[in-house]
Amino acid sequence: MAFAKSSVTTSIIAILLASRLTGAPVKADLSAAAVEFFESKIRPVLAQDCYECHRTHGKKKGGLALDYRQALLEGGDSGKVIVPGDPGASLLIRAIRHETDDLKMPKSRAKLEDSVITDFERWVRLGAPDPRDAPPTEAQIAADTDWPAVMKRRQGWWSFQPIKAPNLASLPMVGGDNHPVDRFIAAKLQEAHLSPDGRADQRTLIRRLSYALRGLPPTTEEIDGFLSDNRPDAYERLVDSFLASPRFGERWARHWMDSTLRRLAWQRGRRDDSLRVALPGLPDSGV
Repeated sequence: MAFAKSSVTTSIIAILLASRLTGAPVKADLSAAAVEFFESKIRPVLAQDCYECHRTHGKKKGGLALDYRQALLEGGDSGKVIVPGDPGASLLIRAIRHETDDLKMPKSRAKLEDSVITDFERWVRLGAPDPRDAPPTEAQIAADTDWPAVMKRRQGWWSFQPIKAPNLASLPMVGGDNHPVDRFIAAKLQEAHLSPDGRADQRTLIRRLSYALRGLPPTTEEIDGFLSDNRPDAYERLVDSFLASPRFGERWARHWMDSTLRRLAWQRGRRDDSLRVALPGLPDSGV
């Protein structure tokens, strides 16, 4: 019996040494919580935003595959992309943070939401637990990237959450103000260990409002008119007048127009650079 036990022990040690010498990964025991976190927070993002360009059996840009554990840990042409336990030293984290212009992932899509980046940072900090032993099949990739899977992930966005009536009784009051917005602000100030400033005077108030809504300072006539308006709804009337101003529309249309026109020019620039005359400083299409 002693001999048999010794032989088993020797065999186990030999297997472990062989796997270490050959570079074969020894799968660590993962907790149910670690697997759940990876499957719910990490793998859907990798499948929907990364597999298109970084797959074992498909496009493998930069020599990097992210579709199973060993490939992820091996990295690509730029070296290792994950340093388990250290998000700051992990190239993948720096890429999804868009820390440098020449290293951004996803490359052709918008930056991932901050909450998703936070999930990846937490995942790496936990040691990058990954239960994927082998690359996914085409059927598995299709199941992860089809519209129902994408929609399931997007249902977690704040804009899709049902409207709820908050419990105002649990929110603090500051300076006797009982407006719900003021109470939410007061709660956040308390979380940050900050105290509110005093009330703005009328002159400061109209200046702040004018810059916020119209992007311009108020005129002398507008200031004088507001200071002399003693009606209880004077502020509401001022807000309505600024919202009715063409300057309000011009200010906020710029955000849409700048983004849309520059995107159109970039797309057109792949075939025709004539729009660069109208929009100087447009980034090179690279084509």
